[in-house]
Amino acid sequence: LTRDPLPDERFDLVVSLMALHHVPDTAAAMAGLAALLEPGGRIAIVDLEAEDGSFHSDPSEAVLAGFDRDDLRSVAVQAGFRDVAFRPAWEMTKNDRAYPLFLLTATRT
Repeated sequence: LTRDPLPDERFDLVVSLMALHHVPDTAAAMAGLAALLEPGGRIAIVDLEAEDGSFHSDPSEAVLAGFDRDDLRSVAVQAGFRDVAFRPAWEMTKNDRAYPLFLLTATRT
């Protein structure tokens, strides 16, 4: 989404599960998702709420420590999404600790 050319095909729905926090440039990723969608197309993204960085224990792994909802909402709107909504999706347990996940849904303008 941030480096390779996007396909010519456009989609009605793009789904992402626990991948966005692995992309260092969230704004570029969201713009890429918008570019993959037809106008009125939707995204459904499940990812980590903001956390202290302990979800990934390997310090060499280039990951983000989850997302602040307000910040991610702003990024999504800037990328061309409307009706950005968040809801709790799941609570993942890892190393005896609970990590909340959100579901973000939005519509491409």
